[in-house]
Amino acid sequence: MAKNYNHMTFNGEYTVVGYSLGNRSNDELDQEIQVLGEELDNCLVYSKSKSIKLFSYENKKYSNLVVPYSTIRTCGKAREDGVREIVYSVFNRPDTFPLLRSKLDLWGFDTYVNYLYTICELGFLEGLVPVIDFGFIKPDEIKHLYSVAAINQCPLFSDYDYIMNKDKIRSLDKSYQIHSKVLSWTSKLKFPTTTGFFSYKGQDHIQQDDWAQEILTLINTHNFVHEVVLKVKPRTRDLGVELYSDADTIALYERVRAIIPAHVPVIVEEPSIKVFEALLANGEKDFGSFTDRYCASDEGKEFWDKALEIADKKGLFFQKRFPIKRDFIKDDFYSKKLGQVFDAYKYKIKKQITEKLKEAK
Repeated sequence: MAKNYNHMTFNGEYTVVGYSLGNRSNDELDQEIQVLGEELDNCLVYSKSKSIKLFSYENKKYSNLVVPYSTIRTCGKAREDGVREIVYSVFNRPDTFPLLRSKLDLWGFDTYVNYLYTICELGFLEGLVPVIDFGFIKPDEIKHLYSVAAINQCPLFSDYDYIMNKDKIRSLDKSYQIHSKVLSWTSKLKFPTTTGFFSYKGQDHIQQDDWAQEILTLINTHNFVHEVVLKVKPRTRDLGVELYSDADTIALYERVRAIIPAHVPVIVEEPSIKVFEALLANGEKDFGSFTDRYCASDEGKEFWDKALEIADKKGLFFQKRFPIKRDFIKDDFYSKKLGQVFDAYKYKIKKQITEKLKEAK
């Protein structure tokens, strides 16, 4: 019979809060992050996130560039709701447009990267840990942003790439070249990176395998790939492709999982229950990020009710993690600035490891 760790303490000091059906409340997805316990065999982890699109594109129209200080209230509210991961994204570099470059000048930013850094820092000051999805960023910009962001998201192919190609903004080959370069740069600079790709009906399976093999090479060469995320839901309404069924998604996951080493999670973003069960049966423990909007939706509530029930029956529990997981915190894969959050957890992890080594002697 599986042990119940819902009220277990480590060395009499640190508590792991799990979810059993008899220990559930309305705010169970908003508990504070513990970190200790993520290594347990029956612990499943996830991150609750908030997304802010700084510069977007839909129905062939670009949005306005987000004013930095307008993000403060959104971040503060997200922190109050138990979110610790804030994801900032752009559709394309706004500084390629003269009007938007002028706007950055008007706001007092001499460079685009200083604008990005300021927004990330504002989120950090509200108690959130920034994750960035900025598309093309140069090596010097990556170095600058590393100090204030925990994870760089860089898929080899995204729904944005599909739209750019369809609307003749940027070719698929050019998008791939950009992503491949950025992945190479972030890996060499030891910046924890999330990669993967967007999939839809009719996408070439050989191409998907090639992407997975490229990610494998990055893992084997640098080992700074935090997770591989497979996305089957587009972020925009006007993509115009047929979406994957559960069977398609599971088949994709199985092919990619067969290529990616076991220590790197392969995550299907916000999966259906059927896909969740397939991942769980295959031994996945990390289920990635769920947006606060999804968690509050009817679909999200239905998913979590069922997922928690399934996990409980198997003697498993869910625990919220930071956008950067325990092993990366333990190995100090974060900046000095982010150490204001993570150093205390790193010391707890190392203390736990030391205590276990003493007990084993």
